[in-house]
Amino acid sequence: MDGYFYWKLDKEKSIFGTIFREHMLYFQSVAHYYLNTSQLPNDVLSYTDQDFYNFVEMFLGKLHARLLSYLHISSVPCYLLTENPCAILTLDIDDEVLEQLSQETCIKLKNNQLIVKPGVENSFKCLKELLKKKIEEHMKTTKRNIKQQVITVANTNSTQSFSLSSSMSTSSPSLFTSSCSPLTIDKHHQYLLNCIRQWCIDNKANLQFNEFELKEDVDFTLIFSNINNFLEISIQCKCGSKINLGKNAEKFQLSNYYKHLKDTRCSHMNALKKKEQEQMQNRQHTGPGGNQSDDAWISTGVKSWNKIKGSQGARKKGKIYVHNSSTVHQSSFQRYLIFKQRKSNVDYMLDKNLQHQQQQKIQEKKSNEEIIEILID
Repeated sequence: MDGYFYWKLDKEKSIFGTIFREHMLYFQSVAHYYLNTSQLPNDVLSYTDQDFYNFVEMFLGKLHARLLSYLHISSVPCYLLTENPCAILTLDIDDEVLEQLSQETCIKLKNNQLIVKPGVENSFKCLKELLKKKIEEHMKTTKRNIKQQVITVANTNSTQSFSLSSSMSTSSPSLFTSSCSPLTIDKHHQYLLNCIRQWCIDNKANLQFNEFELKEDVDFTLIFSNINNFLEISIQCKCGSKINLGKNAEKFQLSNYYKHLKDTRCSHMNALKKKEQEQMQNRQHTGPGGNQSDDAWISTGVKSWNKIKGSQGARKKGKIYVHNSSTVHQSSFQRYLIFKQRKSNVDYMLDKNLQHQQQQKIQEKKSNEEIIEILID
C-alpha cells in the first residue's frame, strides 16, 4: 500500500513538472514574440524630443505619447530612468492636463481612489523591456565590432590640435578601436568643422553679425576621448562651457553647441556681439559716410567754390583745374562719389537715428550738393 502511494506521488510530480515546463516554454515564446527588437527602428536609442514622441505614438498610441510629452520624458535614457510614468496620474494634483489624462487612463473606484488601466501601464513596461533588450543587443554588437575594427590614427597635421583622453597618445601615431562607426577621427573632425563653418554663414544675419566665423582653438576646442573603446566628442567654448555632442547614426551632432551659442548666458558670444556693435559704430562715424566727415568734405568743396568765385569770378567756374584750390575740391568731390557708391554706407543711410538728425540739415546739404554738381559742368 505504501509503495503504491509513493508511486502515485512520483507520477503526479512528474506530470506537474511536465506541465510546469510546458508553461515556461509558452511564456518564453510569448516573451520572445513581444520582446522582438526587430520591431524597433535601428536608431531608436538616439531619438529625442519630437522624434521620440512620434515613435511612442506609433508604437503605443497617442495617449502614451501625450503623457510622456507633458512629463518632459523626451528620450530613451530619460524614459528608462523613470520607474513608472503612470504613477503621477493617481496623485491628487491640481492640473487640468493631468486630470484630463487621468480620466482617459484611470478607473475610479467606489472609494474615489484611482487605478491606472492595466493595459496602459503594462504597455509602458513592455516598451521599457524592449528598449533594454535593444541596448543589450547593441552592446553585444559593439563588443564584436571592437575585435574586428582597429583604426590607425596618425597625427598628420601638426597644426591640428586634438585633446584626447589619457589612454590615447597625442605625440605619436596611435591605435584607436572604434565600435561606433567606421569613420576616422580625421573625418569626424573635418565634418564638424564644415558644419560649424556653414552654421556661421547661415546664422550671421539672425545673430546680427556683418561677418561671423568661429575658429578652432580660438573660439572653441574639439575634444576627442576614448571611453571604454568608444569615441566620445565634446566641444569646449571659449566661455569655459563644455558641451557633449550627441550622435545620430555614424555622425556626431552639434545641436547642443548651437543651442549654447544662442544662449544669452554665453559670455564669449556676448563679447563677439559687443565687438561687432563697436565696429559698426566706428564704421558709421569714421570715413566717408560718417556724419561729421560728410559735412567736412562737402564744406571743403563749398569753400573751394567760394574761393574760386571770389578770386576769379563765376565765369571761370569751368576752369577749376587751373586754380590753386582745384586739388582740394577734386579730392572732396572724389570722396563724395565714393560715399555714394560704397555699399557699407547703406547701413548709415538706413539708420533711423542718423536720418532723424539729418532732417534739419537736408535743405542746407541739398544746396551744397548742387554747388558741387555745378563744379563738374
